[in-house]
Amino acid sequence: MGYTHYFYFIIECPKNIFVAIRDDIRKIVEYVNKNNPDTIRGWDGVEEPEFEDDFTNFNGNASIGSDYETFMLERDRIKTNYCKTNRYPYDDAVAASLLIAKYHCPSMYINCDDNSEGYEKAAKLLKKIFGFKKIDISYDNKIDRVNAVFE
Repeated sequence: MGYTHYFYFIIECPKNIFVAIRDDIRKIVEYVNKNNPDTIRGWDGVEEPEFEDDFTNFNGNASIGSDYETFMLERDRIKTNYCKTNRYPYDDAVAASLLIAKYHCPSMYINCDDNSEGYEKAAKLLKKIFGFKKIDISYDNKIDRVNAVFE
């Protein structure tokens, strides 16, 4: 079945906000690959990750068997999307990417099979990369989503 992240924008993400999200996701991917070379590859697990104006995507590394489903964040995606990572090494980058997207677009829906616990390692990663002092993550069971407060 595979460990899964669920996500979507409540309304279409404005282009300028999506560009900021994309740029921060690029920083996350670069940081992860710098510290663990070739953890993250392109959509197919082989090529390079894509960072475009309207979408970004990546996967694990197919050459070492750590690819699963492609993580794709699309600016105009306003219906449920998901990415099964099977908890492979690129899962931390997926979770961090979703948290940073929520930072830029607080109304964004994110959740995973572990609810808020699934984002704890990602929050630590974002603190290292972006210097956040504190990231409070909680799960709202009324609306089945993870919330995050950044300081």
